[in-house]
Amino acid sequence: MNKEVIILELGSFIRSLDFIQEEQAFIKTKLTDQLDASNDLNILGWIEDMHQQILNRELAIQLLKNDVQMLDRILKIIPGNKSIGSVQLNLFKNTKQQVQYLEQDFFSWKNKINQQLELSNSSTN
Repeated sequence: MNKEVIILELGSFIRSLDFIQEEQAFIKTKLTDQLDASNDLNILGWIEDMHQQILNRELAIQLLKNDVQMLDRILKIIPGNKSIGSVQLNLFKNTKQQVQYLEQDFFSWKNKINQQLELSNSSTN
């Protein structure tokens, strides 16, 4: 596999992870707003759980970003546009799987959060 293509894809991984972080910040704001508006202990416990999930996901994103950046640096020091070695290719494939899993998990989680927030908002109105 051409290393230049992989380097471009690694850049795409970083942008995807940055997007997830931005979306999580937005969700965190929505959860905080819901927390301020609610006195329901069930909702408060749920919001606390979601904040913990955000913190856990944030750690996973940071670790994965570090892996992507490390692989990017490794590939950039390999001279020329030649194919990469099997070790680097395996690292790339593993990283790609992790990013894809995190993206799928995040979008599923985000939809569940939004549904719950809609239910909570409609019950308080």
